[in-house]
Formats: sequence, C-alpha cells, structure tokens
Amino acid sequence: MAYHIHKTPGLILNITPSGESNIFLIAFTRELGLIKATAQGARLVKSKLRYGIQKYEISQLSFVYGKYTWRLTNAVPEYSTYYDSKENGMVTKIISNTCSLLQRLLVGEEKNAELFDLVINGFTFLKNKALSEKDLKHFEFLFILRILYNLGYVSGSGGLEILALGSIWNKKVIQDISDYRQEAVVAINRAILESQL
Repeated sequence: MAYHIHKTPGLILNITPSGESNIFLIAFTRELGLIKATAQGARLVKSKLRYGIQKYEISQLSFVYGKYTWRLTNAVPEYSTYYDSKENGMVTKIISNTCSLLQRLLVGEEKNAELFDLVINGFTFLKNKALSEKDLKHFEFLFILRILYNLGYVSGSGGLEILALGSIWNKKVIQDISDYRQEAVVAINRAILESQL
C-alpha cells in the first residue's frame, strides 16, 4: 500500500526518546497543525533525521500516516532557534516558554497557517535583532498576547486589540505595548485562567 507523503514546514516543540533508537516528537506544522509522530531510528548515529528534529528546530518535515499514527520520514533543518540564541538566556527562555505554551494550547491536527507564520516571524525577529532586556520583556508580552488572540482566548478593543491582531515585528510595536502593559497582563492572565492551563 502506498502512503501519501505530507510535506510542511514545522517547529519542533518537544522530543522524547522512544525504545532503543526511536524518537517521539511533537511539532507545530504550517499545513497540518499539531502533529505527534514517531521518528524511527532517529537516535542512531547514521540517521539523517536527527539533525532536523532537535528541540526548537525549524525544519522542512515529511510525514506519512500509518495504520494508527504519524511517522516522520524526512527532516531538513532550516535553523535552530535555540542554538542561534543560546548566548542570550532571556531569548532562550522566551523561545522555551512559547513552545511550552503552544504545546498546551494547540489541540489536534488543525491547520493554522496564520499562527504558524506569526510564531516563526517572531522567532526570526528575535534572532535578527539585538534587543534590550526591557524590549525583550515587552516582546514576550506582545508575543503571548498575539498567540492567545489568534486562538480566540483574548478579545479587546482599542489600542490593545490593534497590537494583538498585528503581525509586524519592530521595536516601535514592542515599545507600544508598554502603554497597555497592565491591560495586557490582565487579558493574558484571564485567558490562561479561562483556558484552564
């Protein structure tokens, strides 16, 4: 029986060893949503898969759906958000927190290309910009707010909503969130409480 190969960009949210040489992975993909899959033999030294499925890696992924589960057949790394930013502990913490949040919020295989692009663009901005500690704190607030807004956990009006539904990343937008910091904190906390995370 021939299997259809699904190719999509993806962000590796988590990896767990499975058996002697396999890896169980959770990836947020652009075309398939949240995918839980097995990468057979990925822990072997000779495996080509292992380079593209490091935690927080952005890769071009190929999956097939077997009898009961997804199986990863190929992974071509594009860039590692973790290794590109490991010099800055605050940036790696933002990446880690964001991936953990996505893993808890996303349910099943539901395509959300807009959210995927938002996350990747945010990580790319972090990678390419040298931001102060204050700017990084504002960035994280805005990033979480935009993710929650995209998923329908946050609603609002006025300036906060304009910032939440935006997709552009620059220093001005990040600094603008400081005017709505208190409102953003309340909205984020309410969303997390209501979602029972």
